[in-house]
Formats: sequence, C-alpha cells, structure tokens
Amino acid sequence: VLATTNAALMPAAVSYRPSVASVGGGRAVLNSRGQPGWFYTVTGVSPGDTTVDIAGQQMAVKVNSGVMIDTLSYTMGPGARYCIGLLKKGLDESRLSVSSTDGACVSIEKYREGKDGVCLYRITGKRAGSADVVFQVAGGQTVRTHVTVSSVAKPWGKSARLVALAG
Repeated sequence: VLATTNAALMPAAVSYRPSVASVGGGRAVLNSRGQPGWFYTVTGVSPGDTTVDIAGQQMAVKVNSGVMIDTLSYTMGPGARYCIGLLKKGLDESRLSVSSTDGACVSIEKYREGKDGVCLYRITGKRAGSADVVFQVAGGQTVRTHVTVSSVAKPWGKSARLVALAG
C-alpha cells in the first residue's frame, strides 16, 4: 500500500484483525509523480476480511486462501525425478488434493514442507507418455503441471506462477 503524504515521520499503520492480515513497517518512497510517501507491505495471514488503517485512512482488505505452483510443464526421462514447488497460504492440508491423471506414467508424492508454507512435491517419470499433475483446492480452483515422459527428450521445463484460490 502506498500512502502519499509529505509527513517526515512514518505514519502509524495497523490492521484491525492481524490474524487475517499484517502490516509491515513503512519505508519512504516517491510515487510516479515524484511526490513523497510511505510504502507499506500488507501480508495475508489467513482467509477473511479486515480493515487496514494508515494515518486515519481506512482500506478494506479481503484475504483468500489458496496455492501457487512454480511449474507449468516439465519433460523428463523414465526414472527421472523433479520437484514442483507449491506455496500454500491459509489452507489446511485436508483442503488440498494432489494427483496424477496417469499414475502409470507419472507418480507424485509430497517430499518436504517448510514452516513458511512452501511444499515440494516430487514427481517421478514411470514410462513414456504424458500426464497432468493436478492440484485442486476444495471448493475452489485447480492448477496443473503437464508432464511428458520421453526416453529421447532432454529434461527441461517451463516455470510459471499458477494460482488456485479456495472458494
């Protein structure tokens, strides 16, 4: 959030529900017209609604839960492995379904989860063919990584930031 003001001291900023969204400390900046202001980072903590107040100016904030994956597609050989990164925000594990559309071609397993919500899902190429690895958020959207398994292709992939929000 950019608060345009010529105040020499950082204006107070608060979230009325910090369990939903937090407001980081401001830093002095200039906007596109060269006017001074303060930039605040608002971070979603959990799904819900709150109000952010910066120097008496209030803004409604809605935080959704969901996931973001880092891989649009990947090509690999049989027996090869690759990790798809997934960032989970405000989402309980029971609300996320992860599967392969062809388990005989591509298998998937949860490999590691960090405290910051970043999970690694390891895919393994089983036999030649293709499959989608599907990440579905209960009551919400789906994102997919298309995987091709080929004994003659070199490993490569396309990165992306694919987002699925909960309903």
